[in-house]
Amino acid sequence: MKIFVLNSARHLLKGTGRLQSSRFSDGEIYVRIIDDVKDERIILLANTNPPAENLLELILALDALRRQNAKVHLIIPYISYARQDRASIEGEAVSAEAMSRMLRQYNPASITVIDAHSGRLKKFLDFNDVSALRLLLSRLRVSERKNMVIAAPDKGAVERAKKASEMLKCSVVLLEKHRPGHDLAKIRAAHGDVKRKNVLIIDDMIDTGGTVIAAAEFLKKAGARDIIVAATHAVLSGDAVKRLDASKIKKVLVTDSLKCNPGRRFRIVKLDKSIREIIGGINGR
Repeated sequence: MKIFVLNSARHLLKGTGRLQSSRFSDGEIYVRIIDDVKDERIILLANTNPPAENLLELILALDALRRQNAKVHLIIPYISYARQDRASIEGEAVSAEAMSRMLRQYNPASITVIDAHSGRLKKFLDFNDVSALRLLLSRLRVSERKNMVIAAPDKGAVERAKKASEMLKCSVVLLEKHRPGHDLAKIRAAHGDVKRKNVLIIDDMIDTGGTVIAAAEFLKKAGARDIIVAATHAVLSGDAVKRLDASKIKKVLVTDSLKCNPGRRFRIVKLDKSIREIIGGINGR
């Protein structure tokens, strides 16, 4: 089974299939599948971040493969637009549904995502959601696990935090977050004791860093000792790296699902083995 890897995921795995992806002088994307894969099963590995051009590159690759009647098993380590999974005010687009509709029209044999942001995405798209949580937790030191509690920085992280607490056999602290504006976060309260304890903040992604930075500041004021963040996807938009390096957070654990330039507090956990296990599972079907 050949593996085709688009530009957005070439830092994760080397492809065995040949494809060309380039730009015309006006910026239009050009995609060509060089190998003959007519009626074959293939793997297509692609990210959708940055979300505009990489989603379009993926759609064009799917179109090229459909023209060869290839049976595509799609692996998307990080899927964009999952956060826009509902209309909060009149006139908003539900971008998660629109993106899912584009993917569905090419009828891939299977879709696998690593830690999709929203469970509601499954309303629009049929996919296997693979967790990187155990992999991230395996990178904690023994000393860091002592006297540790897990913190969920918002409601969306509660389920993930509970799973981590079961794995590490420790308690969960729930934080109340509100957003006074886009990309702004404030913590209003914490439900649970963190005094003189190491705290592991669990989330699926770090974008601007606002949520975990606000959580760390609140936890420090509440008497927490060392604060570690574990998140699957390092989106790190704007000046997130600079802000995280200047924050109360001691260490940030993230996977390499997205290619990034991490700061001094970051520890990168490689996903190549996990992706090969996903491919092995597909091969065995």
